[in-house]
Amino acid sequence: DGPSGYAYDYEKTLRLVPGTTQLVIEHVLKNTGAKPISSNVYDHNFLRLTPGNDGIRVTFPFKVAAANPPPADLIRIEGNTMTYLRPMAYKERLSFPVTGFGATASDYDIDIVDMKTRAGVRMVGDAPMTRINIFSIDTTQSVEPFIAIELAPGAEKRWSYTYTFT
Repeated sequence: DGPSGYAYDYEKTLRLVPGTTQLVIEHVLKNTGAKPISSNVYDHNFLRLTPGNDGIRVTFPFKVAAANPPPADLIRIEGNTMTYLRPMAYKERLSFPVTGFGATASDYDIDIVDMKTRAGVRMVGDAPMTRINIFSIDTTQSVEPFIAIELAPGAEKRWSYTYTFT
């Protein structure tokens, strides 16, 4: 325990599930300090399914909304999907939050697919999201879910993400 009163132990395990196309990332965080830990963590999920992200479709289990929508010629948001309509230009970038999710972990079920090749990844988390940010540049597409961490001294939190690749 340092002079600030904050201290923790953190463990991250990456596990390939035999006989599947799944990667499970498991986290354990234990508050070993004298003060409570109150924070958010997020998963970057940097993906490159196709150069420029053209034709990438992101599907959520809820109706998506964006307070600061992306350019209409780049991304169409319709119902529970978000689709890239054209390749992003060199060094073009965007970042915006999406809303519409609820307070349960069942909304942390996000499917990202290149509609041309059908290559993709489904990301499922076991903790409720507190925020989702979309970040893209010409080389990366990223859906970034945030989850809350509230740990009293001595408490422990476990959470995981499962990625299924297609």
